[in-house]
Amino acid sequence: MRLQHMSYTLETDHVVQRYIQKNLDTAVQMILQRLERPPVAILLCGGFGRGEGTVFKDGQDVTPVNDYDFLIVTDESTPRPAMLGKEIAKAIAMKLVDIGFMNLDELTRLAPSQWGHDLKYGSRVIFGDDSLLQRLPNCSADQIPIWDGIKLLCNRMAGIIGAYYEEPSCQSAPERMRWMTVQVDHILIACGDAFLITSKLYHNRYSTRVELLNEKQPLWFTQNEVATIVDAYKRKLSIWDKEFVIREHLLDKTLSHICPIVEKAYIQSMQEYLGRHLSSLEEAIRGYFNVRSFLPYRRFKRWLASTLRGRKYYGFECIPAFPVDTCYTLMPLLYFSAPWQAQESTKQKLAQLVSHYADARICDVNSGYHKRMSKELYAFWEQYCH
Repeated sequence: MRLQHMSYTLETDHVVQRYIQKNLDTAVQMILQRLERPPVAILLCGGFGRGEGTVFKDGQDVTPVNDYDFLIVTDESTPRPAMLGKEIAKAIAMKLVDIGFMNLDELTRLAPSQWGHDLKYGSRVIFGDDSLLQRLPNCSADQIPIWDGIKLLCNRMAGIIGAYYEEPSCQSAPERMRWMTVQVDHILIACGDAFLITSKLYHNRYSTRVELLNEKQPLWFTQNEVATIVDAYKRKLSIWDKEFVIREHLLDKTLSHICPIVEKAYIQSMQEYLGRHLSSLEEAIRGYFNVRSFLPYRRFKRWLASTLRGRKYYGFECIPAFPVDTCYTLMPLLYFSAPWQAQESTKQKLAQLVSHYADARICDVNSGYHKRMSKELYAFWEQYCH
């Protein structure tokens, strides 16, 4: 185990480093205990893996703001414990620990992607084969598909939707607002990442992305919007000695404030992806529908209608691509027609676009359809896309 003399945050703080190292020691020990045989390697990915993790520090008390991401590399025959991430999270008192499994052959044949780029250049081996990362395929910024930026935006929309509609009983009010604040920063960072991916400038480190955004001043956004995005990156790079938490009564106002930034990032990314000018959010979303024209619309409509009526519909599981495409088609529709969308005309248009596929008006706030649909889609996203 090689967890000594590593920095897990950009700012060096020995109390923080010891706390994180203790958590990682526990996680590695639990992984080794649960696997039938030692893995080829355990990788620490994400913010802590690249030395840019975020924590809240109050005296000697440390709380990670983002989760730990582990990738366990095994041979094909090694069983993969299903609940390992939840067990580790409980043991170290965290909301979430992400555990992924891959075999060595899969890793050495990775196609170019944002995830592959981050994995090779922004993660570290904390157990096992030290040479593993060197054996992964190279993935430069100009090889990352534009679609990865769009997918990232949709994933961050899912984070907002899930946190916004989470039942109060699941978390205390402060915990919920802390989690929502993290999701807001995530979607702002995704807007910056989408620009960098489209411009073939993406870098695995947040600190370098901040430099690039300040240098390029992307025309997608106003100067104030670029500053808002850069501030989100900087919060992720700091050790919080006070909490930058949205107050509940300001939540809709905050989400409304960032909506134009997310909208611009989505339209511009879709414009590059489709290779033609798009004049509106509705046109961008319809463009995606048209690209994915193989979607079985009859089943899609029946699924929507069933969901809005609070029923389950299982008619499309036999089509492997359909769940993912359904999620990534619907996510911006629901995100931009949500209660926080300040532009009433946009909200109504997109709600009507969803309603076109089902006999219900989700734009009617009192109907509860939007909340029901969003919760169903979030659960769907968790299962198929997260």
